[in-house]
Amino acid sequence: MYSAVKKPEQTQKPRNTQKHTERLNALVEDLLTLSRLEGRREQLDHEPVALGTLLREILASYRDAGVAPAVRFELNLEPGGLPVRVDVTRITQVFENLIDNALKYASHDPLIEIGARAVAGRVRVWMKDDGIGIPARDLPYIFERF
Repeated sequence: MYSAVKKPEQTQKPRNTQKHTERLNALVEDLLTLSRLEGRREQLDHEPVALGTLLREILASYRDAGVAPAVRFELNLEPGGLPVRVDVTRITQVFENLIDNALKYASHDPLIEIGARAVAGRVRVWMKDDGIGIPARDLPYIFERF
């Protein structure tokens, strides 16, 4: 007998395919950007921005999209907005990659802390999460391309 009701696994497959397609597309875009930056073919567009404001906007985009409703984000920022000159698109991409990785490996009650302080005329930024971490044997290689 024919039933018009779809099984859960049948409706899940298109969503999973879409999710994995988007992830692979983002990975390819990241690799292309890296290649352009290494080849000096990418021009960075530095502009003044308040880092604290930018970080709040990035975290709000995760909340607004419902991507991370159960995640607790903590900003540990020095007062004053932390004025910096950055390529907003590229630095946003960096923070989103770090947040995405933190979410991917997060515990069941995730906490992600992002902090920034002015240090000797520069801004030092850090991110801390409660995920599984990087195995000690892999730490020497984290800045290698692949």
